[in-house]
Amino acid sequence: MSTKAETAQRLEKWILANYKNKTEFCKKSGMTLQALNVYIKGQSGIGNKFLNTLKELGCDVEWLISGREESPPFTLEIKESDSNNYVMMEILNRVISLEKEVKELRDEKSKTHGQTARI
Repeated sequence: MSTKAETAQRLEKWILANYKNKTEFCKKSGMTLQALNVYIKGQSGIGNKFLNTLKELGCDVEWLISGREESPPFTLEIKESDSNNYVMMEILNRVISLEKEVKELRDEKSKTHGQTARI
């Protein structure tokens, strides 16, 4: 879990990356600069109402709160006493394999998305 200060840093980073300045963000979000500064300084945690506003404005609120760039990997607890261990292991291995394929496809797409065709 991330601290209020870390969340505050990510909030400021996101605002400055997506808006000309904090004042422009405040106009779009409907809040005062004074209220925003309470969050930016880490003096208050971000509540659900503000999180919903940020989400509506395009912020990845999971990243904002946790700092994670990607979803955590899928995990499954398997007990040795389970009679279907083999089947469960096969399913888990397939899920992991599919996650890797999705990541590779996303990476490939992001590489080719930025390139233009040359004739």
